[in-house]
Amino acid sequence: MAGQLTDRQDSGLVGATGSVVPGRRRAEHAEPGSVRATLLSRAGRLLGTSLDTGRTLAAIAELVVPSFADQCVVDLLEDTGVLRRAVTVRMDRERSRRASLPGPADRRVVYPAEHPCAIALRTGAPVLAEFDQAEQPGAPGAEPGASRAAHSLMTDAAMVIAVPLLGPRGIKGVLAVGADGVTRKFSSADVELVEEVAARAGFALENASLYESMRSLALALQHSLLPSHLPTIDGVEVQVGYSAGDESDVGGDLYDVMELSAGRVGIVIGDVQGRGAHAAAVMGQLRAALRAYAVLDEEPAEVLAHLDNLVQGLNEALLVTCVYAVFDPFTRECVLANAGHPPPLLAGAHGCHPMEVPPDVPLGVGGVTFTDHAFTVAPGDTIFLYTDGVVEQRDRSVDEGVRDLCAALEEVLDGIGAGGTDATPAALCRAALRSATGPADDDRAVLAMRTSVGPLPMWRLSPVSYTH
Repeated sequence: MAGQLTDRQDSGLVGATGSVVPGRRRAEHAEPGSVRATLLSRAGRLLGTSLDTGRTLAAIAELVVPSFADQCVVDLLEDTGVLRRAVTVRMDRERSRRASLPGPADRRVVYPAEHPCAIALRTGAPVLAEFDQAEQPGAPGAEPGASRAAHSLMTDAAMVIAVPLLGPRGIKGVLAVGADGVTRKFSSADVELVEEVAARAGFALENASLYESMRSLALALQHSLLPSHLPTIDGVEVQVGYSAGDESDVGGDLYDVMELSAGRVGIVIGDVQGRGAHAAAVMGQLRAALRAYAVLDEEPAEVLAHLDNLVQGLNEALLVTCVYAVFDPFTRECVLANAGHPPPLLAGAHGCHPMEVPPDVPLGVGGVTFTDHAFTVAPGDTIFLYTDGVVEQRDRSVDEGVRDLCAALEEVLDGIGAGGTDATPAALCRAALRSATGPADDDRAVLAMRTSVGPLPMWRLSPVSYTH
């Protein structure tokens, strides 16, 4: 049976290959039972530890080439039924190592009906095919116009095993491996082995797909609950920055900027304990409630007291840290209350340092009184708020993280007047997010509010005297 493979350029799903791994010579002389046990053991380790589709695909390639096969492709089915190339790797015989072929990755794939991959997809059963050298797709007898890169699986492959990738919701794609038929040949036992690997890979890909769908929904929910734009308020310039965690569900980080009465501005940043859609939903409730309390013109401590009662009333065993500040651009006075959150920073010509505002307990503890802290902000200074994901890392303390954050902001401040970047709130937010160089296990949110340098215009109204 001869097989032909064609593909058309199109938008792709994801391309993934493993790192270069030498070792074919050792694999060729290993006992079949040893190869089987080793391959299945590695499959358990590599395919059972990731919820990322790209990493799972790379793990599949790393499993089979070069220890078991000379070539490997993985094609995945989209919901529309379109088949796309996700992985293409083959053995580099000259260097005895695995190499990726960039051409076919991320492209739509169309197989003729007699192709082993097409049969595996159609029947849901594995296929072992053997080719004559002259019949190999990509050889001179191949279909005109078909590129050599597109036939990368069958190039120099005398034997091919094609196995469907099965998940709980049906066929997800096809895994195909090739051997040259001389130094390596496939048997019926090899078909069973590839079936086992494909079964594990199928479930791993299904889990990764479900996880990514849930994460995407949680991110969409979180973004819909955060402000879509920031208000323009006289006397201040405000910017926010946000980075979602890489490895976990979305968190409950919240931030907001509010225009209050008499030209004042309210800023808030907080973090809801927990992760996922539930934490994002609680964050949305708190943000809506805070806006309602803020327009009552109550002091920050009173607003936090209301939020504390709200969190307790949710009947949830959770805590929320939060900083809420109200700034008056005309008097330059800022009143701030802190419910268990990392200390706000003050950045300006004097450098950057944490504000001396001892935090009260987080929201949700109950039975406490929150404290207002009042101070004057110098012209051009920036109040900087952030969540714990910016300063908390496994390899350093929170205090060290705060110092590192201050140092990152001071680098931006030092660039003023020396040909560097102006210390705009946007520049400070970017520097803060870059300063968290460790693994992004947690979400990171930052908020910078810079006060105007010059005084705001003011009008004084004289009383009108009425004469009779």
